[in-house]
Amino acid sequence: MKFKVIFVGLVLGFCLSAGIIQGQESRAIITGTVTDPQGAAIPGARVEVKNLATNVATTVATSERGLYSIPPVNPGNYSVTVSAPGFKATVQSNVELRVGDRKEVDFKLELGSPTEMITVTADATLLETASASVGTTIGREAIANLPMMGRNPFTLARYAGGVQYNPGRASSGERPFDNGGMEGFTINGSSGRNEFLLDGVPNTANTDTGTGTYITFVPPPDAVSEFKVSSNLYDSEYGRTGGGVISLNLKSGTNAYHGSAYWYQRRNGWNANDTSSNRAGIPLARFRWNQPGDPGRRSGPDSGDLQRC
Repeated sequence: MKFKVIFVGLVLGFCLSAGIIQGQESRAIITGTVTDPQGAAIPGARVEVKNLATNVATTVATSERGLYSIPPVNPGNYSVTVSAPGFKATVQSNVELRVGDRKEVDFKLELGSPTEMITVTADATLLETASASVGTTIGREAIANLPMMGRNPFTLARYAGGVQYNPGRASSGERPFDNGGMEGFTINGSSGRNEFLLDGVPNTANTDTGTGTYITFVPPPDAVSEFKVSSNLYDSEYGRTGGGVISLNLKSGTNAYHGSAYWYQRRNGWNANDTSSNRAGIPLARFRWNQPGDPGRRSGPDSGDLQRC
């Protein structure tokens, strides 16, 4: 009997854990309504959402109330095409989806032949009407151009509203291979632990002493599509935290070839000594830091720390 109770408990725990992982969706969703010129719902209308970078299309039909909802898709630029018998087809040509977006795109179709096409080139509204979450998205342009210590993209979360960054070990806490310190974000004044997600999967682990958490994996910025810092009022799908939620998405493939390579170096000979050390006759300490863009070795006698990327 005792064995059965333990077995049932383990099965329930596994199911609940799986539910948590599946529920933390980092992809984007498009939803909306399709109506006729008088505002009446159009059931059975065909709605196609196409990724402009990969040409991958997802198609659904509107409900009896004219509602539609596209299954989660990767962040990127999309076109949305709506067609129905007796109405002109309508295309929203540029819909930008970002990590964790819940975007509402409504359509009002005009009477006419389905072979006729109306193209809407204006950007979709920036007002978030499908979700109550409040947060800031750090896009790939910012990740590519903003300076970051140690090439650690998580440190850019400091630029989000309501975030204060307090690294535990000064600059060394920002290096991707040094666990401890890079998680020191206070979001909207909360002292609770923050939740870090990687493509929707929890990316944090408890320390051996149980006194805190650390980020388990830090991807190089070249592999990051974007990430979102949710400060408060985030949906109930997120949990396990008394602070904020930082959800990061990795880049996915496209139809164009692309890649990157880099080698960053820091040397004490390239920096000036500070005034107080010069006054005291203390020379600048020897410092070497090599950071290549491929998997490397860890510190040697002359090479300093070589980052794992």
